[in-house]
Amino acid sequence: MTECKRSRPVFAWLLVAVLSLSVPATVMAQPAADPAVWGIYARLVDTEFAGNGDWASWRWGPDDTIVEGRAILAKTVIRPGARAGELVSVYGGGLHTFDGRIGPDGSVTWIRRGSFLKMPSRVSIVDGQYVEEALKLDKDDQIVRVTKTLRFEQKRGPSVATAAGEPVLASVVPSAAAPAAARPDPAPNPPPPAAPPAPAPAPAPAPIASPAPPKSGPRTLSQAELATLQQRIQTDRARRAQAFSQEQAAAEQQRQQLEQMQQMAALEEEYWEEEAPAPAPNLAAVFLNTLGSEMAKNQAEREAQDAFIRDVQRQQAMAIERRQREEERQRREAERVRQQASAQAAALPQRAPSAADVAQQAERAQAAEARERQLAEQAAAERARQQQLRAQRQPAVASTPVVPGPPSTEAAAKPLRFVLSIGLLNKPGDTVNPMCYSNVITRPGPPGWGAPGFLPPGSGQQAHDIVQSFKAAFIARCRASGREIISDGHFNYAWNQSQGSEAGMQEVRPRHREDVLVSL
Repeated sequence: MTECKRSRPVFAWLLVAVLSLSVPATVMAQPAADPAVWGIYARLVDTEFAGNGDWASWRWGPDDTIVEGRAILAKTVIRPGARAGELVSVYGGGLHTFDGRIGPDGSVTWIRRGSFLKMPSRVSIVDGQYVEEALKLDKDDQIVRVTKTLRFEQKRGPSVATAAGEPVLASVVPSAAAPAAARPDPAPNPPPPAAPPAPAPAPAPAPIASPAPPKSGPRTLSQAELATLQQRIQTDRARRAQAFSQEQAAAEQQRQQLEQMQQMAALEEEYWEEEAPAPAPNLAAVFLNTLGSEMAKNQAEREAQDAFIRDVQRQQAMAIERRQREEERQRREAERVRQQASAQAAALPQRAPSAADVAQQAERAQAAEARERQLAEQAAAERARQQQLRAQRQPAVASTPVVPGPPSTEAAAKPLRFVLSIGLLNKPGDTVNPMCYSNVITRPGPPGWGAPGFLPPGSGQQAHDIVQSFKAAFIARCRASGREIISDGHFNYAWNQSQGSEAGMQEVRPRHREDVLVSL
């Protein structure tokens, strides 16, 4: 009996605690929002509107804020501004911030912060509908015209078609918690009675109504009361589990919305702006396009220069061929004249030649020999030049075929002599294509250099390497003259590999006023 009396207060306090916890928080209505502070949002709290394929709802948030939820956009948190009649809304966790001004009729005009894409809009309540208007502003942020209007019908919550200043109603209480909210909380510490009453048969407790305070301390709960209490505990647990799952689903949805923040921002801009300014140019794309154009232009210029050089080379080859044909014609003509003179001399009566005739004939013979020697040297020079042009077109200079020949002490001691040349770019006023020439450079020749037969193995490559070692210094001297070279591929040289090439090398020298001579 004593144990039963001790357990009664425990069950009574448990019943009081469960009944106090089972009362949902939504029955505690928020204080009425001040229209002077919130504008039309004071009437939109705990309401939901739908239309135009979208919906919007408003509820109280933490720290005296109003949270606006949309179907296609991220959540927006609205709070009072720094001055009276102003509001501030933060969209997408800080992606956009808007400043709002409350009008005399409670409407709010929003303008996005920043110097680009202000996205002005105005929200109001007209004939019980929630109205959003996209605006066009002038340079002083004054409304010029309305570019788009969207209307939403109310679907849930207290009616907003009431006069401004009426109190905002509390949100609807879930039906599962309605009985608990309707019943009053029992007193936590009931006053003890002055005297124990006479025992009387206890009436059957109502299944829903709370038991009357005992007159002589806590009493034992009946099975019906315990069942009702257990049912309420289970209902409260189910409601809390459902609310927790809904919070988790909302958090997951918000995370997904934050991941797609950029796409939502673009959708919002298209949703509001019909006359949005032209997007800023993509500097990377402009740079790549400009670079590609410049590269194509440079490639075209290089191809034009190569074509010009090939044409010059072709013209030079044709000129050499014409000169060779003219020289051959002159030789044939000289030979014909000589033969004709011989025939005429043979036909004349024989007489003793005078000293003057002998001297004259000797002079003519010497002139003819000099002329033939000059023509031979010019032909050798042209052949050397043609050889250089052919060597230039090849990707690499092939080594001279070497066949062992008879040793020659004189040939082995003959020095290596060569002249370097390279084409230069034209300047205004030039009459010919200028060339840059070096002086005659002399270096010790490789073994067998200048022999009448073939060179020993490796001598030709050794001579080529000696000539190539002067290329960089020669090109630098040519550029120092004030003219730019055509390209490194136009580098040529003439050397004294044989007696004929020695004579041709002497002809590789400046011939025009545009040509340049450098000394190495």
